[in-house]
Amino acid sequence: MRGLRFEARAALLFAGLAVLPACRQAGPWGPVDLSTLPAEARAPRAAAQAESAGPLLLGPVQDTAAPIDAALPERVLQLEDVLRSVEAEFPVVVAALIEVELADARLESARGGFDTRLVGGGKVEALGDFGSQRMDFAVQQPLRTLGATLIGGYQLGVGDLAGYDGDNETNDGGEFRLGASLPLLRGRATDERRVAEWKAELALERASPRIVAKRLEAGLKAAESYWRWVAAGQRLAIIQQLLELAELRQNQVERSVELGKLPRIANTENEQGIVSRRSSLIKAERELQEAALRLSLFLRDGEGNPIVPRTLQLPDGFPDPLNPADVLVAGPEEALSRRPELQILDLERRRLLLDRDLARNAMLPKLDVGVFAAQDVGATDKSPDTRDEFELEILMQLDVPIQRREPRGRTREATAKLAKLEADLQFVRDTVVADVRSAEVQFEQAWLQLAQARRSVVLSETLAEAERTALGLGQSDLLRVNLREQQAAQAEAQLVDVLFACHRAQAKYRAVLGLPYDEYAPAEDPVDGGGAAADDRL
Repeated sequence: MRGLRFEARAALLFAGLAVLPACRQAGPWGPVDLSTLPAEARAPRAAAQAESAGPLLLGPVQDTAAPIDAALPERVLQLEDVLRSVEAEFPVVVAALIEVELADARLESARGGFDTRLVGGGKVEALGDFGSQRMDFAVQQPLRTLGATLIGGYQLGVGDLAGYDGDNETNDGGEFRLGASLPLLRGRATDERRVAEWKAELALERASPRIVAKRLEAGLKAAESYWRWVAAGQRLAIIQQLLELAELRQNQVERSVELGKLPRIANTENEQGIVSRRSSLIKAERELQEAALRLSLFLRDGEGNPIVPRTLQLPDGFPDPLNPADVLVAGPEEALSRRPELQILDLERRRLLLDRDLARNAMLPKLDVGVFAAQDVGATDKSPDTRDEFELEILMQLDVPIQRREPRGRTREATAKLAKLEADLQFVRDTVVADVRSAEVQFEQAWLQLAQARRSVVLSETLAEAERTALGLGQSDLLRVNLREQQAAQAEAQLVDVLFACHRAQAKYRAVLGLPYDEYAPAEDPVDGGGAAADDRL
């Protein structure tokens, strides 16, 4: 089954960029490249940030829970890994592939209408008024051309035959026959056997866009689940860093209370903040586990069993989204030529045309003509022999329906179904155009929000850092510090939401264009060794 092997040829275009260590622009204190730190140094990164009064970073989260599944290699999980798993092991896609085998089996069954048939029989009259032996065998071969049928046969009729059996009498060597029948009106352009085969061929052809539709649907859901999992990990990282800041600040608060710089209530206030942030951390951990479980529906091993990704496999952050100006080069025309829904409806239209043509043909009179030649061989014991050894017959059969209500009703039914299908097809075309326009708007809006979200992160972290500095100088209090840190965390979380929306919009744009995974993997550039044209990078 050509065209049904889904081999991943390269990295996904919309996840092909290198994963960046941070999902925002560097703040005024300079970027921190977490990828250069050893694994054991990543966990206590907040301590160094607190001492250097640096901003919150969206880095990898700590593995706060035991791994749910250890079957997956301990490396960063990329979207390409998930989509490759969907192509190879996702049950819905596998089931769609099995439909091809079913359609091919039905096609073979429909072609059985043109199988060669051997028919025959014989009779030996041992006792009675007449002693004779008769046998008659024929081979019939229906043809697809003009509905004709070839017939070849052999007949033997010897002995004492009754007078009314004279047509069955042959020489002692038997009689060989060869002929053909041809419909001149009904059954000439089309008939039940040919329509059954053509419908089976259309069903086999329809299996391909049905597979593409399942792949598009599964790929989009898999991409959304993957980016949701990444976003949940980033939100957990934000809360972890907030908690670490509060825990590391506890010693500073206790020292300031001892020196009289802060009132005693400051210890209680900071502990209350720690408790609140720990509660938020538990909730974020649960959301991350739920996102991992949803992702496991699309991430499977070689036997098709779900794999729950581990927290340690989270990427350091979102890759930079692509600029819509470089991506939104295709339009509704591309989608109209690719979307499998339209292809399926077009194949259904062709099937209904077959039904209509068959019904119209059934309204014609049945007028068949046949030409048969027969040759006797061997000797005869009849004297005198009045039979001709070679015979040529031309036969004609006429069958004229009078009311013709059955074929007329079938014609009306097929015509009405075609009209309904045309209306459905128009609506699907309009829906496809609307889907493309909507995906373009979502993509552009998410991109426009990105710059504002990044700027908000820089500003909120600047204010949080200034408040922490003021606290160290005794010019602020914990209430304002906590408020500023919460605002910074909210800005980081908002940036995560915007990045998630950007990548989800990219995946949806690909899906509404009708491009499955293996059709938009980037080709290698012979000049620079990688990359793709702007209109191919998604």
